[in-house]
Amino acid sequence: MYVLLVRRSDRIRTTFYTIASDMTSENSRKWAGEAGLKYTDRNPHTVDGLEELREEQYGVTQTELYEEILDDVDRDNKILEVGSNVGVQLRCLRNLGFENLYGLDIQSLAIEKSREYAPSIPAVVGDASRLPFKDETFDLVFTNGCLVTIPPELIDTVQAEITRCSKRYVFGQEFHADEYVAIESDHDDQLYWKTDFCDRYLENNDLELIESSFLSYVETDNVDRMFLLEKSG
Repeated sequence: MYVLLVRRSDRIRTTFYTIASDMTSENSRKWAGEAGLKYTDRNPHTVDGLEELREEQYGVTQTELYEEILDDVDRDNKILEVGSNVGVQLRCLRNLGFENLYGLDIQSLAIEKSREYAPSIPAVVGDASRLPFKDETFDLVFTNGCLVTIPPELIDTVQAEITRCSKRYVFGQEFHADEYVAIESDHDDQLYWKTDFCDRYLENNDLELIESSFLSYVETDNVDRMFLLEKSG
């Protein structure tokens, strides 16, 4: 059940959704609660902080990664980030000239912070497994470190929802493994999994691969995958 509130201004019309207590999974309830609060607290809230983190992880900035893979995407495309947290990825994209940006996250405090940091970027509270948008609402829908929080039994539903809401592109930057692997975390109970999210999209949705790259970590053997997909036809 959603409670719909509408805020109007001269420049934007923003629709906010509040998830009620009937969330689709125990994992969703955890991320809407304590796990999500801890995640929000420990991750960067500024673009500078994000750039420093990526330099430590990969040896390149997030800006450089976005410039590489999104170079041919029109700057006026309507873009949604699923799992946007406080909106730092969206603000990074805004610095690259993308202006038609929207965010969604299940953690209400993160969305509150996102609106505070960037009032011009609409952000809503919502569950990735049932996105509160019509088919093909956005030109591009993306995740960055979000799919790893989705349990294996829900991942196909979430990826189908992301594909449904996109008119053209699906983009991801996620932990990578050849098979499904549960990740032990120092921060939370078992809340993370990794697999080849790109190939899973391609197997189960009407999408084609445009570009992909693997991102090796500087200090560990971990690998992430960044990929841009396009709807077929």
